[in-house]
Amino acid sequence: MTPEREQEISAHLERAEQSIQAARDLVVSGDHDFAASRAHYAAFYGATAILLNEGLDFNKHSGGIASIHQRFVKTGKLSKISTGCLKSVMSEITAVPFTSLSPWPTSY
Repeated sequence: MTPEREQEISAHLERAEQSIQAARDLVVSGDHDFAASRAHYAAFYGATAILLNEGLDFNKHSGGIASIHQRFVKTGKLSKISTGCLKSVMSEITAVPFTSLSPWPTSY
């Protein structure tokens, strides 16, 4: 593995940790919508680091999730519950229409 790839993986893991802490802080302050967004990105950064470690890179969340299932769940490296949670976090947050999160009127 190249030093650049190692740095990229480390950066994704650091972003994941920062996003988890931000999500915790946002929950405490009552900002649940923003906490969900940070949790989504924590999952995304962590999954990306796993895939980069395997020499893989994906442009779409769905491709990454499918690859994690194929390479890690089917081989027993991760439990089905782990990837079920990942899939849930990654799909649920993107399914929420942003207009439902907005306190401002969507039409004038």
